[in-house]
Amino acid sequence: MASIIWFALTGLLVIAELMLGSLYLLALALGTLAAGLVAYWEYDLSWQLVTAFGLSALAAWIVWLNRRSNQAAPEAMDDPDVGQSVVLVSLNPLLVHYRGADWQAEWHINPPAQAQSGTEYLIIAKHANRLVIGTHLSHSS
Repeated sequence: MASIIWFALTGLLVIAELMLGSLYLLALALGTLAAGLVAYWEYDLSWQLVTAFGLSALAAWIVWLNRRSNQAAPEAMDDPDVGQSVVLVSLNPLLVHYRGADWQAEWHINPPAQAQSGTEYLIIAKHANRLVIGTHLSHSS
């Protein structure tokens, strides 16, 4: 009888998952399915609960890790400014000329020893409204 309750709960969770689209409900459904199998094999309620909570927690943790790694993708890859060239205007403060205006900038790693005004660099990334520059291109005259 207990296995039927677990399997019914699994079915309800799967239906809710299909309606809401949350993978966490699928993780809970996996735990209740396993608990239903444990109940079918006639183990105690304590084993059923440990199986349901343990497997649900493990599956939910895996879903959380997967979503966190997908959110950690850098947004700069979609930024059209990354990879464009800029011209160094001044070193202190570090300003570059880009798209018709002077922008605050910061060096990607360390400032090159031969950095001087008029030199072209590539935009590596953006931090808020600052351009991160690096990779010396040429000296324009």
